[in-house]
Amino acid sequence: MEKRREHQERDGPNRVRKEMNMKQKDAQKMASSHKQPQADQAEADHEGRLQDRREVGRTLRESVRQDWCWMLIKFNA
Repeated sequence: MEKRREHQERDGPNRVRKEMNMKQKDAQKMASSHKQPQADQAEADHEGRLQDRREVGRTLRESVRQDWCWMLIKFNA
């Protein structure tokens, strides 16, 4: 009888702890499932920024090339 009471007293908080752990795990699963679209969006944003950088680099190279051509034409003519 005394052992049963000890087990009940001990199992009571353990059961509460187990329930809390399960709730935390469920919350973590929900949070991780919500993070996936954000990660995809961040990756898409990163790709967009890389594309913008490539375009800026391309336009800079083209403008430098045009400047050099203009200088060559001006000073050789």
